[in-house]
Amino acid sequence: MAEGWLRTLGGPECEVFSAVTNPTRINPLAVEAMNEVGVDITTQLSESVDRYVADSLTSLSRCATTQKKAARCSPVRTRWFHRGFDDPADAMGSTEDRMAFFRRVRDEIKDRISRYLSDET
Repeated sequence: MAEGWLRTLGGPECEVFSAVTNPTRINPLAVEAMNEVGVDITTQLSESVDRYVADSLTSLSRCATTQKKAARCSPVRTRWFHRGFDDPADAMGSTEDRMAFFRRVRDEIKDRISRYLSDET
């Protein structure tokens, strides 16, 4: 979801790469939550952090594990900002309960990225 927000809010001058420590398919509930706000993430891929970390200049991490792994692998100076978002994939309950969890995290990510981008200007 963060990649989708960065692409949308950052505009064409913002080059965005997204990666995880354990790649898997994009959660269909994440796709649905982002579609609700007009952001299409269906073409995004879940790729390994190992692919991008060496070239990273600014990194947003959702969990400390990703940040630590990326920091060990990156030979370039990297600007890190960490925000411990809850992982919506851990949501339990009915589909609607899980969607509410995804929506909350989606909105938290948008808020954090919006603040980050406004600080950069």
